[in-house]
Amino acid sequence: MIDFKIPKENPLELILYIWKIIDLPKISKSDLLHQITFKLYLLPPEKTANFINKSIENNLLKINLDNTISLSDKLENKFKSWQKKREEIINRKERDVKTKNIILKDLDKKKNSDYNVLLK
Repeated sequence: MIDFKIPKENPLELILYIWKIIDLPKISKSDLLHQITFKLYLLPPEKTANFINKSIENNLLKINLDNTISLSDKLENKFKSWQKKREEIINRKERDVKTKNIILKDLDKKKNSDYNVLLK
């Protein structure tokens, strides 16, 4: 089950939450501020700027050579691990749906019985 609660009390989890939504390897500081404030409506601009600066100071985010911001190495690993797990879950659900559709098509082709009528 997916938890939709926004983890505002935990900066590490909040950054991961934001990155799962924006899904970019790197972003400019002004674009990140705009995303958090005006697209996601998580924090007002002043608090967002403060949050970004503190996250950089606490090594949750890092400034790249091209002056963009990305996840720290630790958070990058967590993010990639989450992406891999989500991909596995989505692939499993997709296989389940395909299997169900194949079974239902096979039942449609067969002569009606009480069993396959109930399945529909």
